[in-house]
Parts: sequence; C-alpha cells; structure tokens
Amino acid sequence: MKQHYPTYGIKNLNSDASSNKLLVIDSFKKYYAGNPHVKQLHNHSFFHILLFTKGAGYHVIDFQKFDIEPGMIYFMKPGQVHQWHFTKEADGFILNFSPLLFDSLQISSDIILNFPIFRQTVLNQVHVLQGVDFEKIVKLLEQVKHEKENETSLSRLIIANKIIELFIEVHRIFQLETNSKLAPSTVLQQFYDLIDTNYKTLKLPKEYAHLMNITPSHLNQVCKQANGLNAGEIIRNRVLLEAKRLLANLELTVAEVSDNLNFSDYSNFTKFFKKYTALTPEAFRKLHYL
Repeated sequence: MKQHYPTYGIKNLNSDASSNKLLVIDSFKKYYAGNPHVKQLHNHSFFHILLFTKGAGYHVIDFQKFDIEPGMIYFMKPGQVHQWHFTKEADGFILNFSPLLFDSLQISSDIILNFPIFRQTVLNQVHVLQGVDFEKIVKLLEQVKHEKENETSLSRLIIANKIIELFIEVHRIFQLETNSKLAPSTVLQQFYDLIDTNYKTLKLPKEYAHLMNITPSHLNQVCKQANGLNAGEIIRNRVLLEAKRLLANLELTVAEVSDNLNFSDYSNFTKFFKKYTALTPEAFRKLHYL
C-alpha cells in the first residue's frame, strides 16, 4: 500500500537534547523551529507527550479538535494522527520516547498502556493542569530534561522511572477532578485490545465475545455501563477512525482505503462511511484534510 501521511520516528527529529534514538525531551519552541516537517499532518512511531506553558490555537488528534492553552498536556501513542494550528507563539515541554526505552531496561513497554491516558478514547488523552498540579508536572519534566542532558550510566533507568511517575501523577490528578476510577474493567480493556488487532477482519460483537469466552449480551452490558455504547458501536467507531486516518492521505484512492479495510467493494465502503458520518469519503477529504 502507498505511504500514508508522514510517519516519523525519533531518528527523524532534530533536538539538542537527544543523544540517542530512544528519547527526545526539549523545549517545544526549539523543537518546533528545528523540525519544520512536523508542522504538517503526521503521525509517530513513538509515544508523544506535550505540556504547553504558553500559546493559543488548537490541536487536532485523530480528527478531534482541542483548544490549546497554557497547562494543556496531552499523551499520544504510536499511530495516532495529529496536527497543530497556532494563533499565538507556543512553548512548553515535548517528550518523545520509543517503547524500546523500557524494553531495553527489561521493563515491558506494555506497562505504558496500562495507564488510561493512552487507552480507549482521545478524551482520556488531553487534560489541563493548573496551580500546584501544573508545577508538579513541570518539575518532573525538568528533572527528565536535566537527566537527559547530563547522562550517566543510570540515567536511562532514572528517566524511565520519572516518566512512570509522571503518568501516575496525572492519573491521580485526573481521578481527583472526576471523582471516579480511571481504570477500565478487564473485560472492556481486553475488548479494546482485540479490536485494535482485528478490526479489519472481525466486525461482529459475537466474534469478539467468542474470543473472550463470554456471551455477546455480557459484552454489550459491560460496554454500555462503561460509556453508553454497545459493542457493535465501539467496533464500528474503530473502523471509522481508521477510515478517516487513511482518507487523510491524498495519495490513496478511496478504493484503496476500502480494500485496506477489507470491504467487499468500493460502493459498500462509501455507503458505510456516509451512513455514519453523513459525508462521502470525498467530501470528508475536502472538509477535514488539514
């Protein structure tokens, strides 16, 4: 299949604060000026975290729009599509790291995905920090940056520890704000994981329920209780998201997008997409391509 919108690895990035290919931490202003190629719609092969200390405009993650403001922090996992649009000069901390950072320390990178900030919905990934919470996260990022710029034999382990501490702190802050548990049920998380692996070939809730050794009605009950959507809607939304990601690449024809998602033919894909977005694939490209 043809290349999508650009996918960047850490090796594609310029940063004074990067002496290896597993981690970049830098001021956003310097990073943004030194990497003009990231100003266009793109995705990453690494985890990407950004805390804004100043700036205004908006940020689009997987075609959802968020206003940029001081204190805004977001977390992205590999494969997500995004782009910034600034109306005022922005600065802050940018932290990019490869899953291999943890694997190289014999810590499974799966630990990262146990945090809800990287799971399920984009809304879990974007938060605004204020007051002492903001200061606490800034301090952690400053510690990571200092350790990266003054590396010793233990620096990689210290940095991995600080990153996990950052995730824990954001998790705690978010819990306090919502007065609810972030961690999804084991059944629901297993369902999301299976969808990410199989959404192109398995389209029915009963197929996933079979893989999970539960009944379709139990799966639907878990999904409804968690977010008000039934299992079929969650599967469909994942297919629609990937369709939008693929349509963002103007080098791909709509027929190629349809084939990639295993639709039987172009017309069925077009009907499916229009039914749930009220737009044809071509109209979506004209309206949403950034």
